[in-house]
Amino acid sequence: MDYCHLDLDKLRELKQLGGDDASSFLNELAETFIKDSAGRLSNMEKCFAEDDLAGAARYAHAMKSSSMLLGAVCFSEYNRLAELAGFEEDKKAFAEQLEIIRQEHPEITAELKYLMERNFIDL
Repeated sequence: MDYCHLDLDKLRELKQLGGDDASSFLNELAETFIKDSAGRLSNMEKCFAEDDLAGAARYAHAMKSSSMLLGAVCFSEYNRLAELAGFEEDKKAFAEQLEIIRQEHPEITAELKYLMERNFIDL
């Protein structure tokens, strides 16, 4: 599999931090990201639909941080831009980033799940 959405070097750094139990450590982080990010994206969309851009920005902030940790660098940047647009009350800019986030999220999730299935052997 080509890892187009994940920076494997960042994941390798995390793997080193995990020590002897690195695969379990990475698995737990990935599972948490997959579960939490789906809920955060859903809540972000709900806030956006209700014109609560500040609320949507808070969810983008949370996804920005967790995605950077797991090496989803571009996804983190899209969330940073959405966060900024939300706090600036720029609905058009937020909508543009939200569309990208919607498209990228399943790709990142698929790459993480593939790594999990392979017990992070590709790192």
